[in-house]
Amino acid sequence: MDDQTPQPLSGCFLRLSWLLLGPALLLVSGILVLAEGHGWFGPLDAVYAAILGASLFARVLDRSPDPPARGKYTTGLTTAALVIWVAAHLARGLM
Repeated sequence: MDDQTPQPLSGCFLRLSWLLLGPALLLVSGILVLAEGHGWFGPLDAVYAAILGASLFARVLDRSPDPPARGKYTTGLTTAALVIWVAAHLARGLM
């Protein structure tokens, strides 16, 4: 029989925060930027950037056995977040 010690729930919350919660909040705040934003660098844009930073920071804090995957996630999320942010501002200009 394998004797394993239980892991704390904080690790689970940390993984869920960067895996699910961060991208979901980025999507919601991107929609808010589209619907209610004023200008390119307003308060909603600061919230969007803070969510992106918190999600990336949570990914760095998560103890992943595969550090190269961490860089791929960081690059992918940052690229996707910037594309969504620019698209939200450009689409708002067309409305």
